[in-house]
Amino acid sequence: MMSGIKMVSIVFALILIVVGLIPLLNYMGAISFNLPKIPDIILHIIIIVGGVLLIIDAFRMPF
Repeated sequence: MMSGIKMVSIVFALILIVVGLIPLLNYMGAISFNLPKIPDIILHIIIIVGGVLLIIDAFRMPF
């Protein structure tokens, strides 16, 4: 059974992959669609939340 924070981390990782990969694939011509322009404040919030989740997961990992 997955803990709550682990599930949140997985969902957030998928969001980060989509936000980063779709524009890259569009730029390379692999796909023909793109995400609409995301405001900078939203991107900053996504990056901050991702960093916080990484720190939490790092402290929860067994050595």
